[in-house]
Parts: sequence; C-alpha cells; structure tokens
Amino acid sequence: MALAPVTSSTQRTSDQMPAASYSLHASRRAARRNVVPDAVDYVLAHGQLTHRTGIRFFFLRRCDIPPADRRHGWCARLVGTVVLVAPEGEIITVYRNRRALPAIRRKPKYRLIPAV
Repeated sequence: MALAPVTSSTQRTSDQMPAASYSLHASRRAARRNVVPDAVDYVLAHGQLTHRTGIRFFFLRRCDIPPADRRHGWCARLVGTVVLVAPEGEIITVYRNRRALPAIRRKPKYRLIPAV
C-alpha cells in the first residue's frame, strides 16, 4: 500500500494518508516507547515530511501542531516524535528525539548500494 502524493502544504487530509500498517519491529518499538497508534496517526497527519535514504521521515515540530491543539498536554508530549515509513507505506519504526531533525537532514538523499 503506497502513500498518496503529498501536497505542498505540511497539512495532509485523511484521504491522503491511508491507515498505517506497522512492521513487527515498529509495533514492538512503539509499545516499548509508549507511542500509541493514535499518536502515530497524528504525526503522520501533521508532521513535517522529509525524504532521506529512500524512506519517508515524519517529524512533528512544535510549529506543526495546530493552534487549537497546542494547549493539550498530549500534544506537547508528541513534539519530537519521528515516524519512519517505507516506500510501500509500512511503518518501519517510531521514536522520540526533539533534536532529530538536523540529523535526518544530514542523511544522504538516497541509500548508496555498493557495487558488486
């Protein structure tokens, strides 16, 4: 299941983001890190999309949260959540790191495959 093309806006509607499927690794890591599926859906809907190393990184910044949600405690806790999505649309892993965006941006655009 592939993700729909993303518009120029960072806000994506529910028809552009299908229901996310988790890899076994992602479901285990999300459970261990206390990231519920609703939080992952929120990050996918409102987070900043960055393409690096052949996968999609969704990073939720404070400025990405709609003004109506900023006063909620659960939203403030999601700032810095990163969701990695495979090209097929499967969630690879989920983690929290408020300073992850600069590290993500330093990654190469595409994964380099060594010549055989």
